[in-house]
Amino acid sequence: MKKPTFNKDTLAADAERLHALLREKGNVIAALRRYRKQKEAELKDAYFANEEIGDLIKLRSHLVDHLIQLTWDYCHQDTHHCCIVAAGGYGRRELLPYSDIDLFIIIPEAIADTRGIEQFIRYLWDIGLKVSHNVVTIKTCQSLATDDLSMITSLLECRLLLGDDNLFNALQIAISPSKIWNSRAFLLAKQEEQKQRYIKYGGSSYNLEPNVKEGPGGLRDIQTILWIGKRHYSKHYDKHLVEMGFLTESEYDALVKGQHFLWNIRCALHYLCKRQEERLLFDYQVKLAEQFCYVNKDNELAIEQFMKTYYRNVKNLNELNDMLVQLFRENILYQQQTDTLVSINERFRVHNDYIEVTHDNVFTETPSALLEIFVIMAKHRKIKGVRASTIRLIRQHRHLIDVNFRENKKNHKLFLALLSGDHNIAKQLKRMNRYGLLGMMIPEYASIIGQMQYDLFHVYTVDQHLLSVINHVYLISQDKEKFPVGFELMQNLKKRYILNLAALFHDIGKGKGGDHSELGEKIVEKFCRGHHITKEDTELLAWLVANHLLMSTTAQQQDIHDPQVISQFTKTVATQQRLDYLYLLTVADICGTNPSLWNSWKDTLLKNLYQASKLLFSATGAAPSISEIKQQVLAIIKANEDEKEKIHALWQQWRDLYFRRNNPEDIARHTLAILHHPHKEKPLVTINNYDHGATEVFIYIKSQNYHFATTTVVLDRFNMNIVEAQVTTTNDDYKLDNYYIINKAGKPLADQEQIHVIKHTLEKLLSKSLSRPAPIARRLTRRQKHFNYPARITFKNDSYRNRTNMYIVTPDRPGLLARISMALVDCEVLLQGAKIVTMGERVEDVFFITNMSHNPLTAECQDALKQRISYYLGQYK
Repeated sequence: MKKPTFNKDTLAADAERLHALLREKGNVIAALRRYRKQKEAELKDAYFANEEIGDLIKLRSHLVDHLIQLTWDYCHQDTHHCCIVAAGGYGRRELLPYSDIDLFIIIPEAIADTRGIEQFIRYLWDIGLKVSHNVVTIKTCQSLATDDLSMITSLLECRLLLGDDNLFNALQIAISPSKIWNSRAFLLAKQEEQKQRYIKYGGSSYNLEPNVKEGPGGLRDIQTILWIGKRHYSKHYDKHLVEMGFLTESEYDALVKGQHFLWNIRCALHYLCKRQEERLLFDYQVKLAEQFCYVNKDNELAIEQFMKTYYRNVKNLNELNDMLVQLFRENILYQQQTDTLVSINERFRVHNDYIEVTHDNVFTETPSALLEIFVIMAKHRKIKGVRASTIRLIRQHRHLIDVNFRENKKNHKLFLALLSGDHNIAKQLKRMNRYGLLGMMIPEYASIIGQMQYDLFHVYTVDQHLLSVINHVYLISQDKEKFPVGFELMQNLKKRYILNLAALFHDIGKGKGGDHSELGEKIVEKFCRGHHITKEDTELLAWLVANHLLMSTTAQQQDIHDPQVISQFTKTVATQQRLDYLYLLTVADICGTNPSLWNSWKDTLLKNLYQASKLLFSATGAAPSISEIKQQVLAIIKANEDEKEKIHALWQQWRDLYFRRNNPEDIARHTLAILHHPHKEKPLVTINNYDHGATEVFIYIKSQNYHFATTTVVLDRFNMNIVEAQVTTTNDDYKLDNYYIINKAGKPLADQEQIHVIKHTLEKLLSKSLSRPAPIARRLTRRQKHFNYPARITFKNDSYRNRTNMYIVTPDRPGLLARISMALVDCEVLLQGAKIVTMGERVEDVFFITNMSHNPLTAECQDALKQRISYYLGQYK
């Protein structure tokens, strides 16, 4: 292990040599700069040789102390009537390679001539020290700190570097709790600051690109605990919290271990970026995973292993922060409050709205109380949380959840009782997870704690996703406006615990190798056997876990207007009961995967699939024939005999596929628009919002090569997301195109002026003789550039529908559909329709295509098309 060649003692020896430089002629500042660079290089070598990080950051602060003293001496400044104070991270001797160096220069009174101080600061910058400084009197400092939480926090860490001891002591008195910011005010302010900080950084320790310093569970959480303790106890060293009985030795050790873990990562980030960088961006995650010696495994990437370690560490720190801040609240805020005690049973009581044990041996004497406490909180919703002393006891006794505990029938009943209520059980399961109990109750859950998925689609780790899905099960039952179908189903659901268990287990097989749905099915069957769940409920639950993606993939990747698709789907589902549970699980799963994923279009797709399937399960479930659909349309139009003749003449040119894809109301609207279109040689464009969950763009146009590419380019330029496209070629060589679009907020268009502009632009461009449109030139985002991989293109011939299905998985890029459509034209391939599914940084699109004779593509044509698409998609910069 390579250690730095200097320490506090060698720095003192260096001081003698460097002081000699001050008396000689020459560029002293340049010499100090070279000296600093030499020592920084030694520190860097020591870091990469795995020297103890805590020692290195303290050694760096000693180096800075040394340089500041030398520079001050070089400036021949008088320190009899001022003092230089280190504050913030530098004050507590926690300097990372590119950390700011916070200085306060305290003067007894305002001075007119600050040139000497300005020169001193300038020299520090010339040496290479990134200094942030304040020149203030004690009175001014006190006044500023009174109104500024960040300043008083920084001054909590202050230490005297050089100068007048009496002045420094006076500063300490001026900013003491008896003068400003008593411990109660400071705690309340820090609580609110932490709350706002959590909101700013996503409210979760599990962000895809977390901030190591400021994010939940980051270094700031550790510092917040220590700051509050220092303010309350007026002590200036960290371990005083142990001496005061506030922290146990093991808790303090956990804080220190977590702090060192985060220091290591933060230090690596600084060296990697050669600047102060606190964000674990995707690019950095890959490089740091390699630096910390993680390697790819068959079922887990190196980056996923690295981030799993990170997430588990910050989870533990977030858990400690939660308990200790609560403990501070009880000791500081409620110290003089009259205690209100309400007995629940012989084990638990409510103490000032927080639940606590009646004595310290409750969990030792009754281990099942470790589950019972969460069941009680679920039933008594006015309980705000758990008393800190009881959280500590839970943490100390969670080892009691072992094999015998998990096989105990009483514990089975308690856990299932928790999952069976109509309350928001996600709150209690999140607590169980935070206190380390859920993974002990379900060992398979423990293995997915902190398990990330390396993409932009899954914004949560697997464990957090499962809890988010359970939370959305509850939200569906409460929000009729947002989830009308789900709300009604939830009111009549007989066994909610089955849905909650399906939500808890549906992705539990991830990261274990193999199909996670099949693995999850086996895991949940084992759970059901162990908990003596009935055979009927076990079969339903196992089926839901095994098929939890069925409804989502069917709705988003298949043509649900096709009766054969609905028939095959209902054959797999088999019963109305399964359909009800699967619909609810699917909605909750989508909502719990990514907050931006659920939109009106997905709502409509799933609702239509659910209702079409429900119809088949009913006695009158047969799909209407084409003739019956036409009769329904004529009834809507209320056509006279002359109009009927024109309508039938028009319909004679249309293929059955169009009538299957569109509902009678849409067909009626399209028919009338075409019949009343005054210029048959020009394209017809209509844009309407109907009950589709998206805005419909309908285009009737004489067939020409680049109409689809032109349309998609125009819509992309208006920042519209195309979620589905239907292209039907008529017998007289016209195109009946339906595009369903939503805006970037995931909603149909509401701005009538924007609709008018889009319509006018499409009419204008489609009226011309179309040529190959210019590709979208929009620059790729940082994240799009990071997730860059070759498109995966596969084909499957569908003999029943006499077409080929082309599946494309590729990074999401501007103008993607236009580029694909140009390849279709080049290869003389006709497009019947497309299902567009954007999943974070990637798209999973399905194109229904034929050759010019309306037949499936040959293998040779498929290969040519694949090469052409790959060529166009390879042009992104």
